[in-house]
Amino acid sequence: MDPKTLITEIEELLEVDEGTLSPETELESIPSWDSLAVIGYIALVDREFSIIVDNEKLTSAKTIQDLLDLACGPARAQVA
Repeated sequence: MDPKTLITEIEELLEVDEGTLSPETELESIPSWDSLAVIGYIALVDREFSIIVDNEKLTSAKTIQDLLDLACGPARAQVA
């Protein structure tokens, strides 16, 4: 899954309009980023990438880019 598609999946998870989020979007600015959204993100990454998200890294995530990095790795998570 490419980063743009992952952002679209995160938008669906957070129930925000498509095109609302960008890599620079701060998680604290998204009203629906709560504990249920975190669980949904963990499930999404597990389903799509078969990886377990590191809890410490997820807790320290501040932006959508941080979520992309956790799922894809920093080298693959750049949005073109």
